[in-house]
Amino acid sequence: MLKTKRCWRFENITDTIKQVDNLQVSKQYFWQVSVSDGVNDAVRSELFTFKTVDFPVITNYYVKNVNGNNVIYALSEDEDEIQLTSENYNSFRPRKNNAVNKIAFMRSVGAQTHLFTMNPDGSDQQQITSIPIGGFNMEMVDFDWTSNGNALVYPNFTNLFQVNYTGGGTQAIYQTSDGSLITEVAVYENDNSKIALITNDNSGYNAKVFVYDLTTDLVTHMIQQNLPGAVGGIDFSPAGNRVLFTRDVQGFESPNYRQLDSRIFLYNLNTQVLVDISSEKDAGTNDLDPKFSPTGADIIFVNVPNNLNATPQIYVSDINPNDNEPRFLLIDGAYMPEWK
Repeated sequence: MLKTKRCWRFENITDTIKQVDNLQVSKQYFWQVSVSDGVNDAVRSELFTFKTVDFPVITNYYVKNVNGNNVIYALSEDEDEIQLTSENYNSFRPRKNNAVNKIAFMRSVGAQTHLFTMNPDGSDQQQITSIPIGGFNMEMVDFDWTSNGNALVYPNFTNLFQVNYTGGGTQAIYQTSDGSLITEVAVYENDNSKIALITNDNSGYNAKVFVYDLTTDLVTHMIQQNLPGAVGGIDFSPAGNRVLFTRDVQGFESPNYRQLDSRIFLYNLNTQVLVDISSEKDAGTNDLDPKFSPTGADIIFVNVPNNLNATPQIYVSDINPNDNEPRFLLIDGAYMPEWK
């Protein structure tokens, strides 16, 4: 069986049916049967062809743990789950950019963590960073695309780097002035100069949440600082006038970074009003990793019991939750959601 420049050979087949695994979607394959009795020359059939089904429309991306590794999955509009990365690698934090139709993600490479890109069907996985991603905890660190999709922005401890989505062109674009670590970054999709950042100390605490203008080198909005507890999950609304993030309102701090009551907050950059939107959250659970929907009307996020090693679940909720439109479960046993 031929697959572009690759060839599979199956021998000593006695059945009239042969199952072939790991075929790619939206690809044309050719096959031919060769028969020999061990005495005469082999006889070959005519060359046949078939095309695999088209890749489905994807609504969400997320991560599951498989045999100790993070594995990236896609969810189709028909709610079919499609595995995009191998369980032999630790791959996580999928981020889709529609302008270039690529998914960027983080992957462990030896003792380092690097950015990779792949096609929406999981093909053509390429490492694009030479300077690794760095932070106090790789499970908490996040990156983002620039608005046009030409580059990605990612943290390396106190520095923020930009790299072309095809690799190369790496440059430092921001550095903290107080030695704090950059943990998460979000880029306003219509203006590359506006970024939202979460910084913290080596333990993940003493966090700041702020919006920074790269053209003026000024903090335009200091959303939070000098509060105890863990902070995470930053994201801009599509209009760029609101910012999502999470904070453990218990202010709990521990060596294992456990959170007790993490809630989602919505900050309006125009009115400077901060609102807790985790009103539907069950007691004893954490809301984490919120992301806006493409329309900005909804959010996708993780909810997980606050005990260690609990099973996470991905939920969807209206941005203004109420009793008539409660959060609903989208995917069980998954985390690090993306909605593009």
